[in-house]
Amino acid sequence: MELNNNLRSVKSHISLNHCAWLCITILLQVLIIVYLNRASPAPPSLSSIRHQFQAPAPDDQTCKYGRIYAYNLPVALNKELLENCRDLDPWSSRCNAVSNGGFGPRATGLDGVVPKNLSPAWYWTDMYAAEVIYHDRMLNYKCRTLNQEEATAYYIPFYVGLSVGKYLWFNYT
Repeated sequence: MELNNNLRSVKSHISLNHCAWLCITILLQVLIIVYLNRASPAPPSLSSIRHQFQAPAPDDQTCKYGRIYAYNLPVALNKELLENCRDLDPWSSRCNAVSNGGFGPRATGLDGVVPKNLSPAWYWTDMYAAEVIYHDRMLNYKCRTLNQEEATAYYIPFYVGLSVGKYLWFNYT
């Protein structure tokens, strides 16, 4: 009984013409979705995707995902940025941030926040120094190769985050 009253209330606000157009629109949308679902091919299986992108097997099992080649770029793109760390930011020196291989100085004053046995492992690391840390890790990586033909991946050690500050804050127009 209550349902009939609700339907009568809706019918009094919506004309029959509008109701017909609404039903036709919904029906067409459903038909389009069903048609597009049937027309699209089935997605490839996971095993075929893995086989397609499988890296060649390396000589030893310590580098089962392949080897990496790190390019030796001109010093202006990385080493000179670290040497001229005072010129990277007009307001403060970035030398502290890129010291210690990018980790920065040891974090002090963390007593009560970090357990005492873990405090020697904490550093004041700057977010833009991650490139320096990663570069150092790549140069000492056990799966690094010096032969480009053996490489599965390539690393280009350019410190974009450090370099951009030089051009963002100074007038180079």
